[in-house]
Amino acid sequence: AEIYADHAVSGASVHGRFAFERMVIDARRGALDLILTEDLDRLSRNQADIAALHERMVFAGIEIWTVADGRVSEMHVGLKGTMSALFLKNLALFGGALTIFAAGPGRFSIDRMLAKK
Repeated sequence: AEIYADHAVSGASVHGRFAFERMVIDARRGALDLILTEDLDRLSRNQADIAALHERMVFAGIEIWTVADGRVSEMHVGLKGTMSALFLKNLALFGGALTIFAAGPGRFSIDRMLAKK
């Protein structure tokens, strides 16, 4: 078993992820039977990238499995891909920080908060 790890590299895209690229090359040359990952977003959080990877692996006869969900199907790619895309959108919008606001009536406005960004 080979471990492909892109340590400290964003999963927002597959571009510049050399271990990911090596995994795809190994899959193309028939060196893989299965891809196992913790969750689908560990492969990529980009919906188009994960859909393209899944399509290529199905064509090559290589299943993708996750610890979280088991065998990955088109449904997982669609639903988890959408959730990952929304995560990235919120990350860009709010800067990655989770902030909890407590304010009295009329003292908090989401429009005012977003205008500060």
